[in-house]
Amino acid sequence: MGKSGQHPVYSITKSVTSAMVGKAIQAGYIKSVQQKVLDFFSDIARDATDPKLKDITLEHLLTMSAGYNTNTMPNLYGKDASFDTVREDPDL
Repeated sequence: MGKSGQHPVYSITKSVTSAMVGKAIQAGYIKSVQQKVLDFFSDIARDATDPKLKDITLEHLLTMSAGYNTNTMPNLYGKDASFDTVREDPDL
């Protein structure tokens, strides 16, 4: 066996997530991709004051078009496969 470790997965995560959302819609757990994200987070929805947040749909998240300019990716430059982004990145 070769060296094991965590690796950035980037687009594969979006692909798996969109497939799972499709299955959840098919099974009736989710109405459609037009459903508001806050429908799933009643505690956050109750306290939300940002009108943009209230309008975000699953489709916005799946297409990365929610309208917020953020970068949540850790800086992986120069890190080897053993780097644990959750435990070791001070930006997270």
